[in-house]
Amino acid sequence: MRHFLKSMYEPRYLDLLFGVLAALSITLIAISAGGGAPAIQALESGWVKALALLGSAIAVTVISTKTTDLDQKLADDFIFMTLTKSALITVMALLIWLVLWEVLFASSLGSIPGYGVLTILLAIWSTAYFLTRWKGTRA
Repeated sequence: MRHFLKSMYEPRYLDLLFGVLAALSITLIAISAGGGAPAIQALESGWVKALALLGSAIAVTVISTKTTDLDQKLADDFIFMTLTKSALITVMALLIWLVLWEVLFASSLGSIPGYGVLTILLAIWSTAYFLTRWKGTRA
């Protein structure tokens, strides 16, 4: 089992994974760009939604932290640095993109629905992975 898990971190498999993610995100962006954001029904109490958001965010953070430990154990240093650096670049680029979209384009082109943000995140992450991989991590 360990050999199988370790083999998943080979560069050719990661290149394939991020290549497929890039193709999917471009396709989903092209298909959904003209659609509007679906309406969200208002809740009687915002506390339920706030607790659900906070609880799920904490749970996903804990799980992600544990899987990152697994990544570090199974991947070689270059692959691990490539994955972590591209993830950090993705977070920063997505935050900047979200702000720029709202400031520059939202009034004329509309807000982006959650699934639209997810496709942009996949496109940014794929781009960050390949740019980091091609230039090296220089860590």
